[in-house]
Amino acid sequence: MVLLDADDDGDCAIIRLSSGEQNLITADVVTKISDAFGEAASSCKSILFCGGERFFSNGLDLEWALNCSETDLTDFFLELGELVLQILDTKVPVVSGACGHAIGAGKTLFVTGDYRIAATGHILIGAPEVTLGVPNPVFADQLLRFVAGDFHASKLINFGTLVPPEQMVPMGIVHEVADKADVEKRAMEMALRLATLSGPSFAETKRMRIEKLCLHIRDEMAAQIPTLVRIFQSAETQAQLLKAASMLKRSPSGNE
Repeated sequence: MVLLDADDDGDCAIIRLSSGEQNLITADVVTKISDAFGEAASSCKSILFCGGERFFSNGLDLEWALNCSETDLTDFFLELGELVLQILDTKVPVVSGACGHAIGAGKTLFVTGDYRIAATGHILIGAPEVTLGVPNPVFADQLLRFVAGDFHASKLINFGTLVPPEQMVPMGIVHEVADKADVEKRAMEMALRLATLSGPSFAETKRMRIEKLCLHIRDEMAAQIPTLVRIFQSAETQAQLLKAASMLKRSPSGNE
């Protein structure tokens, strides 16, 4: 489930992931997020994108994905990529506020924000896909490299490292940190501040920043995602994913 609300003046739309404690990502969740962003961008001056108390999002729902056909899984990753591009292309400012972990696909959605705030404490953000035998989707890989630079992104991607937000500020992945209780308040303050900017001016500034990235991702997605899906559905990777899904059922602390 995805909740769409707005601040008292209607200047800032609030999009909240609300698909269970872990906010796992499935095709249905992707569609609902896309619909919410489409509605919000047409009616408000800024968007606050947030998740739950424990998880912004724990990434892809492995149990769901393991039961998908090759066609359905390919369609899902293409739709997830299109969602990432939709958020990046959103003309109004998007502020991401993470009170909890942002893992895998959850990390990617968090990083789509123009301004990103995360909680201090026992919170982790990262891309563990490689540790499960799965390459990052091209949209996740290229977005992280765009935001953090190749040096930092390669370290996170190649080792599947999960890192506290405080360590991600110097990398440029997180703009600022705050106490968990203050994250969404601070994120709303930033969203409302950005809402006061000239709409056309901000939109053009954003376009210049992300246009080449979005064009590159669009050019690469159709070719890369079928390869990703073949690796995902290989016997070796399926065994790793099944083991991870089983562990997550017992102790949900991270996901692909």
